[in-house]
Amino acid sequence: MFVGSSYLYASARDWAKLGLLMLNEGKFNGEQLLPNDWVNKATSPNNSDNEKAYGFQFWLNNGDEHLRWPSLPEDAYAMMGNRKQSVMVIPSENTVLVRLGWTKGDYPMEQNYRAILDTLQPNN
Repeated sequence: MFVGSSYLYASARDWAKLGLLMLNEGKFNGEQLLPNDWVNKATSPNNSDNEKAYGFQFWLNNGDEHLRWPSLPEDAYAMMGNRKQSVMVIPSENTVLVRLGWTKGDYPMEQNYRAILDTLQPNN
């Protein structure tokens, strides 16, 4: 394995499937592929003295003193890649959002995902 933390090339559909696997607590098409306990630990704040809002390669919205993305639900978490690519999982909204665009510099991920959520659920 060249690098264990990155360099996974996949389609948007495949990234969405990974997000859906996590959203469904390790189940895919009714089959338990990941232990439920592992999914819970992977998406829970860690016990370190460092950044607590990080679990098993997932950036968590909660766990530190302030939310990472204040306008998104507290239970949101994401896989984040090169040039602002991301897979955002929001269990309370039963939603997985995938962005494969490349951005050099700043990208308003939180604001754009909030706008998508508002469009999907306009009564919130």
